[in-house]
Amino acid sequence: KEETLEEFLEGKYEEAKADLVKVVEINPAHDYAQYYLARTYEGLEDVANAKVHYQKVLELLPLTTQRAQTAQKYINAHP
Repeated sequence: KEETLEEFLEGKYEEAKADLVKVVEINPAHDYAQYYLARTYEGLEDVANAKVHYQKVLELLPLTTQRAQTAQKYINAHP
């Protein structure tokens, strides 16, 4: 929902996380939700969970997309 993106952009990561977790529980193949959940965990400095959701982004999107490239860079930077 639009409020979730606004929460993320405003740095309200806990609020955004709650909404995004619900979305990926309902639809694990929702690539935007997986991506923004990874970014939210990144903002919360939760590397382990960020990597989990960035890996899901890589499973869902071709590496030619910007989101997949961002996911790969994060995973590579946090072995």
